[in-house]
Amino acid sequence: MFCIWGTVKMAAGSTRAYLVRTEDFYLTSLPMTGKTKELLNDLLDSVEGHPGEVQDLFGLPDGSVGFERSRTERCVDKETKQATEWKERLLVVRTADTAKRLNDDLSERLEQAEQALKRLTPEAGRGKTVFRTEDELRKAITETLEKFDVKGLLAVTLERCETMETKYVGRGRGGKNRPTHEVVDTRYFVRVVKQCQAAIEHCRNRLGWRIFVTNKPCEELPFSQAIIEYRKGWCLERGFHVLKDQPLGISPLYVQTDVQITGLTHLLLLANRILSEIELRVRSSLRAKGQTLEGLCLGSPKKETATPTAVSLLKKVSREEITLTKIIADREVSYHLTPLSATAVKILRHLGINPSIYEGLAEKRET
Repeated sequence: MFCIWGTVKMAAGSTRAYLVRTEDFYLTSLPMTGKTKELLNDLLDSVEGHPGEVQDLFGLPDGSVGFERSRTERCVDKETKQATEWKERLLVVRTADTAKRLNDDLSERLEQAEQALKRLTPEAGRGKTVFRTEDELRKAITETLEKFDVKGLLAVTLERCETMETKYVGRGRGGKNRPTHEVVDTRYFVRVVKQCQAAIEHCRNRLGWRIFVTNKPCEELPFSQAIIEYRKGWCLERGFHVLKDQPLGISPLYVQTDVQITGLTHLLLLANRILSEIELRVRSSLRAKGQTLEGLCLGSPKKETATPTAVSLLKKVSREEITLTKIIADREVSYHLTPLSATAVKILRHLGINPSIYEGLAEKRET
């Protein structure tokens, strides 16, 4: 028996049923679409009155919590009409890092929505939008709230302003005895935008939760360990993305024979392994020393990271524009090698490579 890890791509009921029929185990997350959203809300509702059921998850960032439920799943194969029924564990998890990221995003969206709502009705002037009816303004407010996905989190107070203006009846110049009439100019403005604290707090409490499912017994795969193993799996899948995409790009293969296809595939797989090894060594060294690297991002040279990718490391080295110049003078031959930057030297050291190996390339070669 195997325990197969997979992302939401393998969360289909037919896929899980197939693994059950083959007597294998699975661990995957459910996509946050369709019925899963309703299921998650129901599960969170069930623990609101029983906070003791939510437990701390060990081995994950501090503040990560979750709780477990179980259910019976049933799936009928479309071709064979064979029904498969099995017990499934629902692992409802909220990791601290994901919750923080989503909470920060919500705060930013709330601020942006407030500013956008206030800009809907500027002071009167040429070229400024004017709302003559309340329905028009309410519609614009709803569209703004939906744009920033904060519907129900902001309360908007409107103000109705009327001004009376006396105008002559008909066209042309006015006269002493010319009849006049009163024209009422009605406009609607956004006056107050207030955050609904109770609704926002409820929304924040629901951010960052996800549902993971597995058919492996708790005795063999404890709650916290299941989430740890799942988070490890992303690193494995990212290697597949690198292999299929740039800079390796296994597709398309402009070759003609099967031998060439096999050889090129093996070469690209070897390159992928080298990228993984570079990344693993540098990240492990940075974590062990409690250090970070800066200068890897071309647009933000001062940005620091403790988890650089192999591609960003190689791009940094390639931007060094390293040249080895051969100089011949009076029958003597010498070499000049472009000095490495401090960041490049750090990369070599974190890889376990002594920079003297690089510097030795410039030593006198011949006379």
